[in-house]
Amino acid sequence: MGGLLSSVSQDGGNGLWIEGTGPVNLQGVTASNNGLHGAYIHNLGACEASPISVTIDGGTFQTNGGYGILAVLGPAGSFTLAGAPVFGGNGLGDYAVNLDPCPECDDTGEGKAFNIVYVPETGGPPIPLDCSTFSGTVLILPNGDRATLVCPVSGEATLSSVPSTGLPAPLPTARTFVSGASVGLTKDGQPVLTITEGGYLTVAFAIPEALRNTSLAILYWDPIANGGAGGWVELPAYAVRPDGSPIVHRLHPDITPDDQMHILGGVRVSGDTAKVKVNFAGTFVLVSR
Repeated sequence: MGGLLSSVSQDGGNGLWIEGTGPVNLQGVTASNNGLHGAYIHNLGACEASPISVTIDGGTFQTNGGYGILAVLGPAGSFTLAGAPVFGGNGLGDYAVNLDPCPECDDTGEGKAFNIVYVPETGGPPIPLDCSTFSGTVLILPNGDRATLVCPVSGEATLSSVPSTGLPAPLPTARTFVSGASVGLTKDGQPVLTITEGGYLTVAFAIPEALRNTSLAILYWDPIANGGAGGWVELPAYAVRPDGSPIVHRLHPDITPDDQMHILGGVRVSGDTAKVKVNFAGTFVLVSR
């Protein structure tokens, strides 16, 4: 791609959404007051380590709901700021550059990568979970929240954002909403709550810059709690046994002795990400406390 000169503001999603494999040069772009990122740049060849160079020459990236600029480039990418671009007031931070291969792109030892699918904020159609071709499926929302379904797991999956106004019930006292995501699983068109084949689900939230190094937690809306009326459960923090293996928690240890809904280690908060590994679908919410 060549140089771009434009203004994109007041959009409910990303101001600019660029996907490709060639060089990107944004010159004098104004991308402000958008619901998600000011500019979202994605290297379609990131998992194959295809080279891509991104240059941001001047411009203004302010008061966006996500990052001013989010660039997912992979290990062969490069990112350059020139001409003193103006940042400020972005919900997740001024800019973020991902040059990592990412766990979704790593070879698992079976010669199969992960199927990476970028989904809109509202979700989109169910994505088939193909464990013959891939080692798993990663669904990524525009704000960086994601769900990784690791094989063996079958059926179809969806991922959508859940706003604070769309929660099934008010949050517990002293818990403040940060971000929400709903993961759905279906088999033959019927909803499925748990993964029974031995695979698992990792739900990961992008932490806003202002909340990093603060106390955070992940809640789960448990449809079985309170006699089936549902209720919020704060998932435990990550913990390991003396041998270093993660502790597995049952979601309903006191309700169902043979409970098959498992929390595989607990919540881990590190840098700009909070994540938890489980074997069940549903609504998850990142909160501050």
